[in-house]
Formats: sequence, structure tokens, C-alpha cells
Amino acid sequence: VTRMDRCRAPEEGDMIMANPVEVIPLSNELVFDDGRAVEYVPGTTYTLAINGPHPGGAEHLLHASQGQFSESDGAFIKCKGQVAAWMGVATNRSVQWSAPLAKPLGTVVLTLGSAHGYGPVSLYTLNLTQSKSTWASRSHEF
Repeated sequence: VTRMDRCRAPEEGDMIMANPVEVIPLSNELVFDDGRAVEYVPGTTYTLAINGPHPGGAEHLLHASQGQFSESDGAFIKCKGQVAAWMGVATNRSVQWSAPLAKPLGTVVLTLGSAHGYGPVSLYTLNLTQSKSTWASRSHEF
């Protein structure tokens, strides 16, 4: 993302390092520990885990439309905390994400880019809505 001089989430049709971005339907790549939780509590910090199905691993880029990532598990944090990027290939990664506290809140879009070598970059998105309660699971798995 920062190599392309922008801090927005990648979109279908973009090129990343000369490879096309392709949107992939939600699948095993985006599985939540707590049964696919789709809510967040404002100001709460969550651990997001990326567990890819590819035995050879992949490179990963994670973008949050709101909230902030903090450095963990070797992630480089860019774009005022809204992008987490990892160098090298791995099957498992994790990062801390703090849900937004300031208004307006609403829906947060998490976008995961996954490159499994040379070729297309798989793009997964997940929409999280603000919880009406004050509790939500703190651990999510991609």
C-alpha cells in the first residue's frame, strides 16, 4: 500500500507489484474464533490472527477503515495505524487492533490482501458493526 503512495485498501483491478488484485468470496481464510463475530466494542483492543490455508505461506497486508493497529508479530504499521504489513512469507500472523473510540463509528471494514507467490493477490473483506452491548470477543482469526 505505501509502495503505491496511498493508504487506502486495495481494490479489485488494482495492481500490486505487477500482480492483479482479485476479490475472493469469504472462505476459510477469514474465520473467527467465536463463530464469525461481526461486531466490535468501541475502544476495545482485539487480537486479529491470520491463519492461511496455503502450506507454503503467503505475504499479507491488512487494512482497517477505522481504528488502529499496533506493532506485534513483526508487522510494520503504516498510514497512521490503519495498515499492517508483513515482509516475507508465513502461514500464521497476528496483530493488535484497537477499535475506534471517536465518533462517527459505524461499520469498520477489514481488508486482507494475501499473495501466495507470483500471480494474483487475493483480497478478502470483513465488515464489523458497532456492538450494541459493551462486550465482544477479543480474539478473531482470519
